[in-house]
Amino acid sequence: MTLHSHRDTDFPRDLRRSLRATATCISLLTTRGDDGRCFARAVTNPTPLSPEPATMAIAVGGDIPPPMAGGEGHRYCLSLLSRADVDLLDLLGASDLDGIDREPDLWRMGPHRLPYLANAAASYFCRVIGAHDYGSHTIFVGRIEDVRVNANIDPRNCDPLIWLNGGPLRLAGRGGY
Repeated sequence: MTLHSHRDTDFPRDLRRSLRATATCISLLTTRGDDGRCFARAVTNPTPLSPEPATMAIAVGGDIPPPMAGGEGHRYCLSLLSRADVDLLDLLGASDLDGIDREPDLWRMGPHRLPYLANAAASYFCRVIGAHDYGSHTIFVGRIEDVRVNANIDPRNCDPLIWLNGGPLRLAGRGGY
């Protein structure tokens, strides 16, 4: 084991390697512009902050979907991806913000005409109440205004899309508590 300080030349490489070894949950962020154009983007580790008031935080790196660039008041949806949705990541690409138009059968419209993934285990419809630039990412805090739970998915048997070392990971011991 090697310990590196942020001042060491090997620090960036070792930090990337260590972060790749951290399992992350993948969700799909969707939003809609004032012109009606829809945007989609994969994000990692949405974080529920509080059930009351219902809030969730997400960190978005790279290109911010244009409707969200304005910060507070804009709406977005987070759809929880399952392992079966891994092909969507290739379809949308890491920075493709227009992927919704390519596969219209995958999407439904929710509150505020926000698109959500039809087969998602759950979808959260949020309004931005805070946006903070931090390094390479923007952290959005959203008030959860609506939630859609897929009645066809048993949460005890859900297979969330977990990413580890650059690829999908299957959870062991699925099927209940």
